[in-house]
Parts: sequence; C-alpha cells; structure tokens
Amino acid sequence: MGVQGDWSSWQVKGRALAGRWGSAPQARRSRASETHRKIKRGQANTEIVKIPIRPSHGWRKKLRLKMRKPRISDISNFYNRLAKITEKESARKLSADKVMRCVIISAGNIEDFELMKKYISPGDYVIAADGGLRYFERLGVKPDCVLGDFDSLGYIPDNADKVFPSQKDDTDTMLAIKQGLAKGFGEFVILGGLGGRLDHTLANISALEYLRIHGAKGMLVDESTVVRLFGVGDEIKPIMSGTENYFSVFPYGCEYAVVSMSGVEYPTARQKINCSFPLGVSNHITDRGNFSMTVHEGRTIVIECKEG
Repeated sequence: MGVQGDWSSWQVKGRALAGRWGSAPQARRSRASETHRKIKRGQANTEIVKIPIRPSHGWRKKLRLKMRKPRISDISNFYNRLAKITEKESARKLSADKVMRCVIISAGNIEDFELMKKYISPGDYVIAADGGLRYFERLGVKPDCVLGDFDSLGYIPDNADKVFPSQKDDTDTMLAIKQGLAKGFGEFVILGGLGGRLDHTLANISALEYLRIHGAKGMLVDESTVVRLFGVGDEIKPIMSGTENYFSVFPYGCEYAVVSMSGVEYPTARQKINCSFPLGVSNHITDRGNFSMTVHEGRTIVIECKEG
C-alpha cells in the first residue's frame, strides 16, 4: 500500500513497530525513526492505517468550563473571599504588632527610678498596686489602673479604680496580676516586687508560677536583680547586659530540675539540680552570643544579679 497524506496525521502500524525494541524509550524512538525512513524509501513492508484523533468528551467539557465567561456570582464570591482573607491577615498583623504587656508597680523598694523607667514602654498597661502609687510621679508615668486595699499607702486615693478589704486571700500584687490577665495580657513586668519583706518577695515569686499556669510569663525586677521562672520548652535569654553579673538557677516546685547551659563559666549538659543542694548558684555568662539554656525536666527559678 502506498503512502498518502501528511505524515503528522498517520499512525504507523506493523511488525516493524510491533515490539522487540527493548524497554528503553531512547531505543524505541531511534528504531521508530529508522522505520519511518525505510517507509519513505519504500524499503519496509508496513501497513499504513489512518486513525482519526478526536479529543474525548471529558476533555471537551473541561475546556468549555475553562473558557466560559465568568458569571456575576463568580466575581462577587471572589471579592467576598478576598475581603475575608484580607481582614484575617490584617487582624493577625494587628495582633502581632499590638503591645500586650502589663507593668505592675508594687510597694517594694525602688531607688533607681531612671533604671526602672527603662522597663516601661509606651503602650504598656500600667497598674499601681497599693503603695506602688507613690512611685508614679517620680517615674513620670500615669497609671491605667489603681487598686489595692491601700493599707501600705495609708489612705484611699481619689483616682482608685478598685478598693479591696484588707482581710483577703490575694496580695495587692496578685490582685494586679489578675486584673492584667482579665485584660488579656500575656507578659508582665513587676517593679517593686523584690526587697522589703521576705514573705512578700516569696509571695511574688509564687505569683510567677501563677502567671505561668495561666499561659503568661512574668519577671520581678529591681535595681540589681531580675527573677524569672521557666519550665520545659521555654525560651530563655539573659536580661541584664554585661558578663560580670551572676546567673543562678534553682529548681522550683519540684524535687529537682535537669538543665543544660552553654556560654557560661560553668557549662552543664543535662545536669540534675536538686532542691536540697544549691549547685546552680553564682554562675556567669561568658559568651552572650552563644548563650543557651534548656530545661529538660522540672521548673526553674532563674535569678540574674549585679555583682557587688
């Protein structure tokens, strides 16, 4: 049979293409090309069959769906979905940018007011807890909330927002913490919560655990000390600058804690620190860039102190 028509529309069929080509695609392509050349020269005994090539019905349907004009409802739905996505993205960015920090000024000792000012940023929600109100004028800030039983202050101020009886279960600092949590804050800085009465200092350290249980984090700060509480999985970074400060670690609320530290004078690798032996006291950070601390088990109180 002769060869007619355009080669692009013909299907070659015969023994020369029927098999025995091997499984490699390259071999099949080379042998097919050789067969086509023989057919053109009339050297191959091959039958040429014309096969009509038509797109399937499903393919045509998909093409119609892709090529149809958009309806008004399609455009409306598109813009509605775009508006919702934009609204969610804007809300997410606003939430990330919004300062969600609560600063509590308690009645403990504050002497270096210029240093304490560095812990208060614009946008912070600032609470005066009882006698902490007396420090606000020297700190140069205005309280967003004034509360307490005001036994430390000695009188009930005119701008008091919440007045509590002196006989109660909560300390004034704890009342301020609960106020901040009710407002949705997740980070707390407590100034004036150290020094003075030891029982109040221990109560404020317990308040750090209360914050942690309620999904927030906090720190106690005075002129020479920063106290924080960490558990497994918490990110731990030093607050105080310099390498002359003490960095001490103690287990809290547990029999022992397992800790690893690097970038310090006495590095540890999964060191077990018992509550009955103060092994973690008076370390120093020697390399702030490579400092790391990981709590593997238990909870720890981390205390940074200025030397001297």
